[in-house]
Amino acid sequence: MLLLIGTTYYFLDSRQIFLKPFWLIIGAFWYLSIIFSIYFIRYGAKLGALVAGIVAWSTLIFWILDNYYIISGYSLISSNPNANETWRNILGIIIASFTIISSHNIFNKTRFHH
Repeated sequence: MLLLIGTTYYFLDSRQIFLKPFWLIIGAFWYLSIIFSIYFIRYGAKLGALVAGIVAWSTLIFWILDNYYIISGYSLISSNPNANETWRNILGIIIASFTIISSHNIFNKTRFHH
């Protein structure tokens, strides 16, 4: 779900800043981290759950900072998002929160195999 919502930054977001090289590099690293974590979770390694938790926490922080304009009147990342982008960010915050909880549970329930 994080991949789907994150992809909308490149197709549905009216702010062009996310198409600059810096954000594209951040996005590529984000995608690779999610794929890396899915691969290791699939094979039962705690490393996958750890990476998933780190990615989920960083994603949650990003979306909260992008929606900070609701409280303060301005976004801390870019220009203020429009209403659709705000709802996408709120949905992303909810999904990232579930991902944090899930990765925590997977990390603590995975057993070491010798």
